[in-house]
Amino acid sequence: METYSLYELNLLIRDTLAKYLSHSYWVQAELSDVRTNSGHCYLEFVQKSARGNNLIAKARGVVWAQTFALLKPYFEQTTGQAFVAGIKVLVHVSVSFHELYGYSLSVHDIDPAYTLGDMARRRREILQQLEQEGVLTLNKQLPMPVLPQRIAVISSATAAGYGDFSHQLMHNPRGFYFHIELFRALMQGNGVEDSILAALEAIVNRQDDFDAVVIIRGGGATSDLSGFDTYLLAAACAQFPLPIITGIGHERDDTVIDSVAHTRVKTPTAAAEYLIHCMQTAADLLAQLTERLHNGLSTRLTTERQRLDSYRTRIPAVVLRRLSRDKMALFKLQNELVRAAPAMVERQRHRLELLQQHIADASPQKLLSRGYSITLHHGKAVKDASSLNENDRIETIFAHGKITSIIMRTLLLLTLLPIMAISATSCNNPRKQQQLKIAAEAAAADSAQRATPTKRLKLPEIPPMLETPEARMNYLAENYWLHLDFNDTIDIKLPDYGEQAWADYVNLLEMMPNNKAGDILERLFQRADENKTIYRFLMEMADKYLYDPNSPMRNEELYISALDAMLEGNTLTGAEKIRLRDRRLMADKNRRGTKALDFGYTTANGEERTLYRLVTDYTLLFINNPGCHACRETIDALKQAPAINRLIQAGRLKILSVYPDEDRTEWLKHLPDFPADWENGYDRSLMIKSKDLYDLKAIPTLYLMDSNKYVLLKDANVRDIENYLLNTNLTSR
Repeated sequence: METYSLYELNLLIRDTLAKYLSHSYWVQAELSDVRTNSGHCYLEFVQKSARGNNLIAKARGVVWAQTFALLKPYFEQTTGQAFVAGIKVLVHVSVSFHELYGYSLSVHDIDPAYTLGDMARRRREILQQLEQEGVLTLNKQLPMPVLPQRIAVISSATAAGYGDFSHQLMHNPRGFYFHIELFRALMQGNGVEDSILAALEAIVNRQDDFDAVVIIRGGGATSDLSGFDTYLLAAACAQFPLPIITGIGHERDDTVIDSVAHTRVKTPTAAAEYLIHCMQTAADLLAQLTERLHNGLSTRLTTERQRLDSYRTRIPAVVLRRLSRDKMALFKLQNELVRAAPAMVERQRHRLELLQQHIADASPQKLLSRGYSITLHHGKAVKDASSLNENDRIETIFAHGKITSIIMRTLLLLTLLPIMAISATSCNNPRKQQQLKIAAEAAAADSAQRATPTKRLKLPEIPPMLETPEARMNYLAENYWLHLDFNDTIDIKLPDYGEQAWADYVNLLEMMPNNKAGDILERLFQRADENKTIYRFLMEMADKYLYDPNSPMRNEELYISALDAMLEGNTLTGAEKIRLRDRRLMADKNRRGTKALDFGYTTANGEERTLYRLVTDYTLLFINNPGCHACRETIDALKQAPAINRLIQAGRLKILSVYPDEDRTEWLKHLPDFPADWENGYDRSLMIKSKDLYDLKAIPTLYLMDSNKYVLLKDANVRDIENYLLNTNLTSR
């Protein structure tokens, strides 16, 4: 057996490798160690497994001093990456074996393109990971403050770039003020990542003190850029709550933090110029706004001066025309008052007579005159015979005279007719209480002095057994026309007879519940259907008193009952019923208790809105024409209505003022007449008129609605709306 010494064996290995591996090879590997000594560079090459971090190969390498002096600057200038451990390289090597030092690889050349590709791959992987996490563009999405004056700078205090940046800001040509605070960090070497992360943490703890962050370096080698290509630093910058501006000073390639920063510039000086430009943009905008404000004010003053001049020339003529028109109106009203006053006095007198009869019917004296008597014991009426004892003295009062009796034995039955008296306390309706009370007092004061005027409708005599005011009122309403001779077509046309009787009748119906009053009115029309003259008289009275928008006794619910009776009757022609049927359909629209019809309107700035989209607890719809006298009076009344305005101030009620025509110019001319806190619009599409959504026979008109747009009051006046809001305690909530 042949035996070798160690030296001989190593020589055999050296010769064998030299014989069979005499060529040079391009090898991909990662540098795990890089050391220099005497100009030579000693390396350790490793290869790790693809699925883990385990070493699967390792070899020593050397770059001799003459070759290293050429390869190192060439590699670093080309890649911008320092020749340090941790990078992957493609090297041209030859295999050698030394009997003393063992196996090694001698490096003759290096391919920077391979390392560049690996660096780009690592950058892509970091950016892809940030994108998958959803944070890649977060910092870019932050708004840059309009005036970025408080700047946190991350840099080295001795860096030339920091000095250039500070000088550029502090000596800017416009004299803008900047506050700069330096947060020291390493800009090259192995500690770049940790020091910048520490500076960012210090800034975020005081983020309210700064508007933006600037990361700058200058004067360093391009080979130190690898410290800015780490995942942790990139993630921190991407998610930072303040905009980050980078000026790292490398023009050719972007680092990872350049890619995630809000703004990337080439140099520290460019970063300063960017901040100055932001301030310049804000200053220019302020100058433009100042100039626009100045020009706008000048134009507005000129326009208003011209308007004042126009008004000054128009006022005398307008005043004269208005005075003339008002004088004519006053003269007309004076004549109408002279004609109407006697008739009004006569109607009220007849009404008092009617109420006086009600009171007289309830008086004890009238009951006594019919044969009834009252028995008193100790001055009190006896209601129960069992309350009397033998030898009690009682007094019996008749219509004429009285007698005194002594009880000889206990009576089984003593009857006393209850006395029925109409008073305000016997009615649950406050309005009816006041009407009955005032009428009773007036009738009592006037009955002794006044003689009976012209012919009146004879009223039915109320049976004494009807004791409650409601029962007596129902009987009177049911039999009000009992003594009307439906064949007498002459007296019914006399104003003091027929029309006065109708006015009193409507007053009586208004004291009753709507459904009961409506049924009674319908039966009246059904009875009159046999006499055309009486029927048309009732029809005329219903139109005049219940339908006419100017009637103080207007009552749509009663008019609906009259319409239903007329449409079912046989007196009217088909053509006449068509007109009444249209009225009936219109009366049903937006009826109290139903949901109001929706419509669209246009605001002054052209925005399209609808009634249903107006969100508020209560809506007061005010349909009006610009400039009309009644509309102006209603606007003034609404402005002075305390309950309405309390709800407006509380945000619970909104007044929607709508002009139902498309003349935008006329509407805009009068728009200043309406308060700014009202919702003001006009019906550009004429939807309200063309589709007959609302009854516009009289303008203005007011509708009060709840939050779901159900009608609470229809075609009401401001006083009625105020009373409704007060009575329902809406304003106290």
